Amino acid sequence: TQSVFALTDKEQVKKELEEQMRQLREQIGQYENQIGQNRQKARSLENEINLIENQIEKLKLEIRETDVAIQQSDLNINYVQKDIETTQEKADQKKTLLSEYIRLINQYDQESLLEIILEKEKFSDFFEEVNALEIIQTKVYDVLGEILAFKSELEDNKQTLENEKEEQAQLRALQELQKNTARR
Repeated sequence: TQSVFALTDKEQVKKELEEQMRQLREQIGQYENQIGQNRQKARSLENEINLIENQIEKLKLEIRETDVAIQQSDLNINYVQKDIETTQEKADQKKTLLSEYIRLINQYDQESLLEIILEKEKFSDFFEEVNALEIIQTKVYDVLGEILAFKSELEDNKQTLENEKEEQAQLRALQELQKNTARR
């Protein structure tokens, strides 16, 4: 009987061990499932981290791009301001020349035609002076046309300058928005 009990006890122990093995395998399977899920979560989190890092780098590049656009705008503004100064100087020179021509015409207008004719020794000198006066009058119209062209150019340049300043203000607002977004 003892061998029957021993066999039964062995079978019982064997069955208990098999049951423990089954339970352990079941638990191992559960942990393997959890490990797989955690790996998925880790990959998902890693992907999220990579996505956020890529968005941050993109935003940094956009901020740098806006910086460069602002620098270009500064350069454009400086060029337009220099063009305005140069055009203004040219216009001022032409105005000075125009005032000189007008002064000469006024000087001729102070004398009567008879006085001019009597002053001249030769009649050809009178015609040369009349011809010179006509040339001066033509130059007055030419210089006046140039002054008007400079005025138009100045107005265009001032409008361009205003547009550049508005664009720069928009770029600075965009940059501030980008920087605020980057701080979040």
